[in-house]
Amino acid sequence: MAAGSWNASSVGAAPPPPPPPATHLASGRKPATSLSGIDPEGLGLQAVSPGRLKVDLTTPLEKIFIGLMIITGIGTFISLISIFVGEAGAVPFFLVLLGAFGISCGLYWMTDNYYVVDIRNRMFLYHFHFGIIDFDWTVAPFNRIAAFSTTSVHRSSKKGKYGPRTSWYEYAAVAILDSGKIIPVSDFSREALSSCNYTAEKLARLVQTTFVRGCAKCQPVIRRDRMGNLVITQEQPNDLWLALVILAFVVIFGLAAKLSGN
Repeated sequence: MAAGSWNASSVGAAPPPPPPPATHLASGRKPATSLSGIDPEGLGLQAVSPGRLKVDLTTPLEKIFIGLMIITGIGTFISLISIFVGEAGAVPFFLVLLGAFGISCGLYWMTDNYYVVDIRNRMFLYHFHFGIIDFDWTVAPFNRIAAFSTTSVHRSSKKGKYGPRTSWYEYAAVAILDSGKIIPVSDFSREALSSCNYTAEKLARLVQTTFVRGCAKCQPVIRRDRMGNLVITQEQPNDLWLALVILAFVVIFGLAAKLSGN
């Protein structure tokens, strides 16, 4: 049962435990101004420069280069096998794919993007590095980071055409800004709720902001109370919108088929 949506759902069954209370964000936080008394290694973070800690993750650009490495690497291997079995026409393909694989590896090697916790300037930054291009841009000052928490996505796959379908959840640590924007600050990992909660908690300690503990199969939901204060809960996503979208497509295709038949 999702946090924030607890109700007795069956008669005679033992009621589930109540959800954790909603987190009302405190005001007047005082972020740390130096690394004095903070052990970066104890927090599991790398110090990239004095007063700056690295929060690493695989960014979309890095994922593109990894995908190119996998595709060209598999193609290179297949073309090499073709050469060994006597297909002379595979040699040009092998050379082209080998070159593409090397370029993909080089592009990935030249890329290093990550988040930075800048203690001295009280800023949460994004560091972009690609070849000779190297710069930071501001994600948010510390006083605009309302909380750190975790989020989840549901995944599924099917083994073969007639095989069973398996499903699982992947989790990531997220930063929640006072505007309500949610920013993933770690990779999504399969069944990694505990480790993502740990990452979110240590970042909250470092920034000295609120930590909202993530719950299984839940995502953070941001609302404002009557006083305008931000309230964060962990709730299971509602699949009603997905059912409505599917129903809308069924109706549209049905009407289209009926009109084309006329």
